[in-house]
Amino acid sequence: MIRPRQGDHHFVDGFLGHDLWQMLRVFQPESKFNTLDDWHFADLAAPLGGDGVRVTTRQELAAALGRAYETRGRFQLIEVMIPQGSVSATLGGFIAALRKNRQRSER
Repeated sequence: MIRPRQGDHHFVDGFLGHDLWQMLRVFQPESKFNTLDDWHFADLAAPLGGDGVRVTTRQELAAALGRAYETRGRFQLIEVMIPQGSVSATLGGFIAALRKNRQRSER
């Protein structure tokens, strides 16, 4: 969850998501438990009294954060969609180190 600012009646909640848990998949690519349906988390905001928006680009995220900051009295949920297969540089480096370590131990 991303919580850029809480206070003065600003409450923005972000949910980073995609249709699978990519971090788990990089550890166990053969597993299917981490493949999820599209849950549309942003749609949950309205019935709970807030506003929800789904974004797929940095520009959409910036615009959504701007709108959220300007909105008073309703919580804001921003669902940030990450492309399937995306792995951060940090996670990629961690996985590479694990694989290298595993190869050494198998020798």
